[in-house]
Amino acid sequence: MIILRYIGREISVTLLGILLVLLLIYMGDYAIRLLDAPGEAAMPPLVVLQILLYKAIGALIFLVPLALFLSVMIGLGRLYKDSEMTALAACGVSIRSTYLAVGGLSVLVACFVALVSLWGAPWAEEQSYRLQDRESARGELGEVAVGRFLQFEQAGGVLYAARHAASDQSMEQIFINGTLDAQPVLLYARTATYVTDEGSGVRYLILQDGQRYEGRAGDPTFRITEFKRHAIRLPDVQVHPSERKHFARQTLALWQSGQPADWAELQWRVSMPLAALLLAIFAVPFSYSSPRQGKYAKLFGAVIVYAIYGDLIGMSQSWAARGIIPVGLGVWWVHGLMVIAIALMLIRRYGLYWLFVMMFNRMPAR
Repeated sequence: MIILRYIGREISVTLLGILLVLLLIYMGDYAIRLLDAPGEAAMPPLVVLQILLYKAIGALIFLVPLALFLSVMIGLGRLYKDSEMTALAACGVSIRSTYLAVGGLSVLVACFVALVSLWGAPWAEEQSYRLQDRESARGELGEVAVGRFLQFEQAGGVLYAARHAASDQSMEQIFINGTLDAQPVLLYARTATYVTDEGSGVRYLILQDGQRYEGRAGDPTFRITEFKRHAIRLPDVQVHPSERKHFARQTLALWQSGQPADWAELQWRVSMPLAALLLAIFAVPFSYSSPRQGKYAKLFGAVIVYAIYGDLIGMSQSWAARGIIPVGLGVWWVHGLMVIAIALMLIRRYGLYWLFVMMFNRMPAR
């Protein structure tokens, strides 16, 4: 038990470190792409952070298996480099102990990936869509990007703000052009602020220190009114749901659909926890190295293996969704190839006889 805890702790600490680094890289890259997208740069920082957190939950599906794979490679690689695996073998510790430690941790990680893949990620993706839809709808009536014209399609007007105030909580030099009873109306205000009524949720644009011009200049009905404070009720925000991808659909809905694309997505979600388990098992014989090679000796090869494995799963999902291959075959043939690769690695490392003896008779590992 002590050996199992020691190996498991070695891999677990490495797993958490790698996963944190991968998450930071992913969130940084996605944040750049999100802010560079048209119309997204004006999103409030809190909304951007919420979207990033939702996306990070979805990214755990493929980042956790990669982190587990690399952590097993690095953790066992360090034990080989420091000759600890040799010392364990000399003390009578069989290869089964290594597989029990790696297998126990891998099962826990696979269960976590399954929970995220089947429930957490679709929920987070749907929340991200709703948040972006709401902000897109508010984009018409939300905070104005200064120096740019904003058209209120529902209200039939145009708003322009010259600059933000020093406090950055209001705008200065506001111009609003619209119509009222078929007559043109122009408003100018020195400052303006958005206010939301807490009881009703109705949003207002509060104009301060300005003038209101009604009608056309020269007409008898033309009027100029100066005001200290003028409130304009903004139209209610109409949120129109955007088109959802399969990734945002609930797992139960995919199961009940029966469509090839939905079944392919469902297979991909089930594949990720299975991939985490198979990659961890594959990493045990693949991580073997001599003390001179170092613990990072096969890290590049591990990345190549993960890239090929992940690409094949993605291509198989796409082929099944488009009907190129039967849905029943789907992504399962890729996992079959991985099982064969694991068997070949074990035979190459230990041989058929040695593998049988080590697995069932507790013979020390070489």
